[in-house]
Amino acid sequence: MNHPTTKVFSFEIIITVLITVIIAFYFAFPRVGQAEVETADSLSQKVMTLYHAGKYQAAFPIAKKVLRIRERTLGPDHHDVAVSLQTLAGIYEAVGDYPKARSFDERALKILNKDLEPEGPPAT
Repeated sequence: MNHPTTKVFSFEIIITVLITVIIAFYFAFPRVGQAEVETADSLSQKVMTLYHAGKYQAAFPIAKKVLRIRERTLGPDHHDVAVSLQTLAGIYEAVGDYPKARSFDERALKILNKDLEPEGPPAT
């Protein structure tokens, strides 16, 4: 005869095993996109090195790649996307393309301003 506690006990074992497997997979495999985020961070450092050396034309394609990676992996409203946009704005400004620089700066500011907006009704 099946006893009610046997079913509960079996259910607890199944849940425990599932949780253990989920945790194991979480730590065994890198998070989705983590390698790409690290690549973007590394490329971003290269962009800054090129920028400070005055090699703006060499910095452009790499900076654009960083932006694409970050938009794809982090989402279009992420703070790091705003940083990438500001970096591109700085490069465009350095080569004298002020309208393009302004366009990238405005996109970055929209993202950064979202971070400052309160979430929900104001506290009373």
